[in-house]
Amino acid sequence: MKSPNGSQVVKFCFETFKTIDIKNSHLMINTRNLSGISGTSQNPISSYTPILNSYHCFAHRNNVMIGYVLARLYHTKSLMFNSKAYFPVEYSGFGNTLVVNEIVVLQSEQRTGIGSQLLDYCLNQLPKVKEQPFNVEFSVLSTNLSSEIMFNKFALRNNAHQISIGHCSKSAWGNYIDWTIEFNAMSFSNQLKNKLLVKNSIFDYFSYDTGYQGYLDRKDLIQRTNDRI
Repeated sequence: MKSPNGSQVVKFCFETFKTIDIKNSHLMINTRNLSGISGTSQNPISSYTPILNSYHCFAHRNNVMIGYVLARLYHTKSLMFNSKAYFPVEYSGFGNTLVVNEIVVLQSEQRTGIGSQLLDYCLNQLPKVKEQPFNVEFSVLSTNLSSEIMFNKFALRNNAHQISIGHCSKSAWGNYIDWTIEFNAMSFSNQLKNKLLVKNSIFDYFSYDTGYQGYLDRKDLIQRTNDRI
């Protein structure tokens, strides 16, 4: 992809625990500082240094980092009461869930589709995905419509089976709502097309820590998602 002013093509790459380059941690912090996102609590180098199950993807233009994704790969198992156990696995190992912790794009590059391209790139770098059911999980502020739309489009574009909208938790910035995008065997077929579903689990419907406002935030998000798909 080229920018509107015709600058160089965006290049994508990734790193794991085995291919760590400490300079990327500094570049990510710089990118975040220039993204317009508020808050500095995420800025320690340790937050950006890959660990065993880390999966980091980067976008560069003209040798400048313009965006990144911080994610971790897990093998999950279902437990009672709609809960899960998360077991960290290496990039090359067996994993069925990619947890996206952060997507950041330079303020000057926002609204150019870089975030969406980074998500697609991440999914395409996981060869094991196509051999089993696979989930992408993340949390989004109930007021963050741009990220909400981006993940909706990501699910539709990649032929996902289902979007599950789960627990709502309180933070200093507002209510975060947990999402899961579920892929099945049909998702990776060239011939078969899924009808994307929106799942609303009764176990996640009431959030005691967010109260009635959290309930309304989650209800509105479910309605918006259904309207889009």
